[in-house]
Amino acid sequence: MHEQQDLAKAEADIAEADGLIEKQRAIIDKLRNDGHSTEIAEQLLTTMQDSRHAFEAHRKVILETLGLYPMGGRRPRSPGSKGRS
Repeated sequence: MHEQQDLAKAEADIAEADGLIEKQRAIIDKLRNDGHSTEIAEQLLTTMQDSRHAFEAHRKVILETLGLYPMGGRRPRSPGSKGRS
């Protein structure tokens, strides 16, 4: 299934973003501790966080496509479950 590959890629992108965000926070701490401006580094961190949010949104769409995430606030039915009468 192509969606499974997309999901794996989305998960990898999120994990990579988490690592980069962690490193950027450490850079900001070091800059601050050394008395340097952190403005540009903080702007980059915000951009990285925005990108991570986009990756999460993409993952949600993939999960919805696979029926593993509730669409419109509804939980997907389990395979073999019967609807309400």
